[in-house]
This record gives sequence, structure tokens and C-alpha cells, in this order.
Amino acid sequence: MTEILDRNLQGRVLGQLAPLFPAGLQVWDLLEDEDRGAVTAALVYLEQHRLLTIDWMDDPDGDRTPVFATISALGLDFLSDDGGLRGFRDRKSVRLKDADLRELLTGRIRHCEEEEDDRERLIAELARMPNEGLRDIALDLIRLGLANHSVAIGMVKGRLGIA
Repeated sequence: MTEILDRNLQGRVLGQLAPLFPAGLQVWDLLEDEDRGAVTAALVYLEQHRLLTIDWMDDPDGDRTPVFATISALGLDFLSDDGGLRGFRDRKSVRLKDADLRELLTGRIRHCEEEEDDRERLIAELARMPNEGLRDIALDLIRLGLANHSVAIGMVKGRLGIA
């Protein structure tokens, strides 16, 4: 099995095709000094894992011969080992409605130690603030909370039920 799954050969195939993307290469120009059976096995394996695409030619005797190979986007992601688009796609978003965020902040302002006039002015300004400004305040508050990491970590542990 080790001879069939020649990882070194598979890596060389992908490595030679990557700089050509989105174009490809005639298979026998790819690795002309390699054993054709080993190259064919590597190509089939990589194609089955969708790391490359192969144009095949049907021989008169019923065999198929690889003719042209192109690395796929999945193959490029594999070589980059950075998650590719899956890294972006699998990212989860947490969305807070602007009204919920305003309500949360307004509640905290109402109970802060500022003078009554200052609290009312803050609440009025917060109500008029565009959503982008509200988002910036929320990010700053998150950063501030994380800067006080011992309290933040304690809260996270409490939410996760970790003593």
C-alpha cells in the first residue's frame, strides 16, 4: 500500500500544478521521469479527493490514460493548509440587534454613578447615535472587558460551569 500511496509523488504533482492555476499541464510533461503507473495512481488518488481534475483519454483496449491535470481550488487550499474558504464559511457570527444593544447600554447608564443630567444626556445621545457608532462603542466595551481579563475569564468559567 505504501508504494501506491506515494505521498512524496502526490506532493510533487500538486506542487507543480499549483503555480499554473487556473491552467493545467499535460500529464506526461508534469513528471516525465517518473514511473507512469505510479503517476497514474497518484493522479487517481488526488482526483478522488477532489484536489485536482484530470482529463482522461479512453484507449482502444479499454484502459483510461490521464492526459491533462489541473489543480482544484480544494487542492490549493490543501497546500495552503489555512482552511481555505471553509475557514471563512465555518466562521460563526454573533449578531446583536442595535435596539438590544441600545437597551443594554441605556440600562447600564441609568444605574451608573453619573449625575442625573449627565445620565439623561448620555441616554439621549445614545438614542440618536448611528448604528456604526454604536457598533464601535460595543467593540470598545468588549476590548475593555477583555483587558480586565481576570474578571472576564471568571465570568466565562461561570457560564461554562467550570470551577
